[in-house]
Amino acid sequence: MDQLKVDPKILEKIQKLMAMANDKGATQGEIENATKMAQQHLLKYNLSMTDIDAHVTDEEKEQGVHRERIDYSDTWKKVEGNWIAHLYHNVAIHNMCMVITHSAPTTGGKGSSKVTALSLIGKPHNVNIVNYLCMQLIPQIRRAEATAWNYYRGYEKRGRYRRGFLMGCVDGIHIQLKQQEEALRAAENKINAMIVVNDHAIKDYVSQEFGKLSQGRASNSSSWDGRIQGKITGKNMGLRQGISGSTRSSSKSSTGLLN
Repeated sequence: MDQLKVDPKILEKIQKLMAMANDKGATQGEIENATKMAQQHLLKYNLSMTDIDAHVTDEEKEQGVHRERIDYSDTWKKVEGNWIAHLYHNVAIHNMCMVITHSAPTTGGKGSSKVTALSLIGKPHNVNIVNYLCMQLIPQIRRAEATAWNYYRGYEKRGRYRRGFLMGCVDGIHIQLKQQEEALRAAENKINAMIVVNDHAIKDYVSQEFGKLSQGRASNSSSWDGRIQGKITGKNMGLRQGISGSTRSSSKSSTGLLN
């Protein structure tokens, strides 16, 4: 969309809604409502996250790397496993951010844990975008799983199928985002330099704040049918053009809203 024709009042309204969606003091209902309204406005006016990012001030874009703790315990469901952390990780790495998860033991037996909080690390604007996108993707992916289950005629039980589908869907979204990023890297050399600089800044921050981190175990699902169907769904989800990086002339458009 031609950025010169974007109504500043519309952009300001969307930015306010996104700020409310990221407000730690807001209730879950307020967050969900703000997220839904922001998405509706983006779709109504055919705006992408690139359009919103292009109107962020240079001062905001030049802010350094910081850490924001995301607590999604109200959103997390035991029967679903840790797929939300998987989603945050994949959206973050394609939007110049990094995720560190914080696990807590569960009553599910020896070695069982849940992830209901994470540290989202990056420049403030990118952090807000990642959190916003994940908050609007979570209900979309859940609805896709529920629809897929209604048509499923295999032998997997409900819980196994659900966990497999959710993880597979995130895998499929990751494939889309990776392909988009590779195409952008090939088309614009400035993007490569920008990403390298940003990655170094995040690594330095993590090293100073956390020291050496232990490597978590990759999540596994015994679901076959659910994981495959979820991956297909994720790869074919309509992702609109996403955010830009830290300059207005060079955009790293790698993720966005579902159509």
